[in-house]
Amino acid sequence: MSLIGRAVKETVRALRRGKAHVATNLPDLAELAHRLSDGRALLEPLYREYVRRVSPPEWAVSIETACVLHALCLMVRPRTILDLGSGFSSVTFRHYSRAYATDCVVHSVDDNARWLDRTRRFLESLDLSTEGLIEWPEFRQTMSHYQLIFHDLGDMSLRAESLEYVMELRAEAGWVILDDMHKSKYAPVAEKVCAAAGLRLVSLQDLTLDRYGRFACLLTD
Repeated sequence: MSLIGRAVKETVRALRRGKAHVATNLPDLAELAHRLSDGRALLEPLYREYVRRVSPPEWAVSIETACVLHALCLMVRPRTILDLGSGFSSVTFRHYSRAYATDCVVHSVDDNARWLDRTRRFLESLDLSTEGLIEWPEFRQTMSHYQLIFHDLGDMSLRAESLEYVMELRAEAGWVILDDMHKSKYAPVAEKVCAAAGLRLVSLQDLTLDRYGRFACLLTD
């Protein structure tokens, strides 16, 4: 049974018991799935160029997750986006901003200055905005809030260590996507931090699983 089907059945059972945790801010996962093909048609040629020129595919965000990010943007129309871990996700968000929400603020943050520069040069080659590219130490001095956050920053130790701070940057009723939830040491940390923040994790494995076994999760109220 699919993720969507399981989620629906679990919610129905819980409602019958009077114990449902109803996610008030959960995007329609069925609609999200239906939107993926349009995003893939747009992003896949750019992705092929990205993994040829900038990063091998096992390092880059997967095309599956990039398509989910694009579809989620189209569904919820965020005006503030935090892109933690620059790269192809930066391309995805800036395409959305240019085509659908020119007033959308996108901040792409990286702990590696050299990698941030590679992202900048690739964005320039596509004539996409390079505003809001920020190094992690500088970004840590700020406390802004974002309607959509994609957390894919640095190595897994930095990812786990920064997660509580990232939760504080989530705007009210905002969305957070955590990548690489296949990591056995990272997933329990993420679950603990999310529970402490009063949030729950919704697996997007059915939509984002790639050939390396990677997948993402969505945080919701």
